[in-house]
Amino acid sequence: MIWRDGDHDFMFCLTLLKHKLESMRKHITRHDIHVDAKKTGTQIIYAEELLRMIIDNDYCRDEWDEHEEKWGETVMIDNPAEDGLVAIEITTLKAQEEGRQKQERREHIAIYEKEKEREEQIYDELFDHLRENIRRWWC
Repeated sequence: MIWRDGDHDFMFCLTLLKHKLESMRKHITRHDIHVDAKKTGTQIIYAEELLRMIIDNDYCRDEWDEHEEKWGETVMIDNPAEDGLVAIEITTLKAQEEGRQKQERREHIAIYEKEKEREEQIYDELFDHLRENIRRWWC
């Protein structure tokens, strides 16, 4: 696990935490370390699942899949400007062909905003859960 570490991205820290929790859960439940070992195992599994969602960026997978099914794959189109810079337009070819970029864009932004909200909720859930339970897991 350590050989995949990097100091440039917080995801490595979360991946290490997930790995450590998984290892501790297996040890606690396998050896029945304390009276509530089974309950502890369930609580740790919950933390692992929240970490998996963060690591996999899995907040609105179904919504993105539906969006892609409706509009097709998202593409980036370079639009060179007169000043030599390039403006990048994010759209779908289907929306462009049908002249419905604004509608597609509104739907895209709505999913993005929902995704950011869920991301915050999951981070809060994870760290609240750890704060409430982690010190009891090793007793």
